[in-house]
Amino acid sequence: MSDAQTPSQDSRKGHARSLELFPVRLLGFGLFIAWGSLVVSLEKNLGVASLSSPVSRLLIISALCAACYIAIAWFVHATGRSFWSRKVVLACCILGAFFPLLEEFAAYASLFAIDVCAIISYSLVTVGLFLMWNVQIAAHHPRTAWTAYAGSMTLAACVYFLVNVLGDIALLISLLVLPMLSGILLIMSTRLPRDSDDVVEEKVDWKVPWRPVLLILAFSFAFGLVMHYEGNAGVPSELGRLVASCIILFCVMALFSHFDENIIAKASSLFVVAALLLCGIEGFDDFFGMGKLLVSIGYYALMLYVYFALSTICFRYKARVEWLFGIIQAMYFLMFAPSGLFGNWLKVASAHLEFPLVDSTVCATAILVMSLSLLLLTKSTFNDTWGIKALKKVSNDAPQACRSNNFQWGGGGTSKTEFIIAR
Repeated sequence: MSDAQTPSQDSRKGHARSLELFPVRLLGFGLFIAWGSLVVSLEKNLGVASLSSPVSRLLIISALCAACYIAIAWFVHATGRSFWSRKVVLACCILGAFFPLLEEFAAYASLFAIDVCAIISYSLVTVGLFLMWNVQIAAHHPRTAWTAYAGSMTLAACVYFLVNVLGDIALLISLLVLPMLSGILLIMSTRLPRDSDDVVEEKVDWKVPWRPVLLILAFSFAFGLVMHYEGNAGVPSELGRLVASCIILFCVMALFSHFDENIIAKASSLFVVAALLLCGIEGFDDFFGMGKLLVSIGYYALMLYVYFALSTICFRYKARVEWLFGIIQAMYFLMFAPSGLFGNWLKVASAHLEFPLVDSTVCATAILVMSLSLLLLTKSTFNDTWGIKALKKVSNDAPQACRSNNFQWGGGGTSKTEFIIAR
């Protein structure tokens, strides 16, 4: 029998490759991101922060989300099991759709207790859907995962702009529908782990990935400082998210085999430092908002870079998504409220002080970001996969014993960044 393939077989394989290259279902992660951004618009429109205070609301959200991420990371680390299921997805979808109704009722009745319930619902949905989506995405080949992350960021920004143009009715409908659509696409991905798949036969020493933790803390602080949140929360520059994700999406899809992902990290630090220096020169009412745009481009590009790295480690070495992504997101939320509140306070305090407080703060932050970037965003820093001790490696979809091996991070051995895995 001839080994030649029929045209129908070739077309089916080509169709499968195109689906793998641009995973439409995984873009449901972008719908979830858009929902999180639109939540802030609803809160501002309703004025729900007046039921408590802007400070307490930010701190409650940050504390709840960080605590949930850390608790889940610890559970997975201690037991080696996951509790994700379609029932959990459905519960998150219902809570996500229920959230705007709770906020509407809290604003109408001026009940702080209902507002607290809404905050709890938002926190649970944020943690649950984020981790479950990353479990799905990290199960794919790096090129597919990277496309999904960059495409989702692009989609989220586009949805955000579209909804804001259409008005308040579209905003409410979107907040009701987006969690359900995201959950449906999540279930259709059909890669939720079974309990039998989660049992760890060998003890794995998953250490805390200190390098990305330090990067996230520094970049999140710089982002909050420049954006200087006002009111109950600050709306991030979706334009910066759109610019960063579109450029990276093009590079991943068109130039993957020749794409050096370290360029993302280096450019991110330059954008953030430029934004900080611009704020120091012009003051926090910076020149036509360029500081906010630059810091947003740098911050979201850095987040994509971290997602790329963590998902690749999870795919190649069976690392737990809940452990790596959970710790990173917990660090983001721990810095989310303090950085924004500090930036807002700095704006007010600087007007009453003769000491150049703003200049000193932004310059110190710029030095911190640049120093960490030079120390941590180099090839040698990936020698231990950002603090992870991996025991197994996946090669051609089959687990193999791993001993002090090297592999190229770009998929197919074409990228330049190397991870040297500790035995």
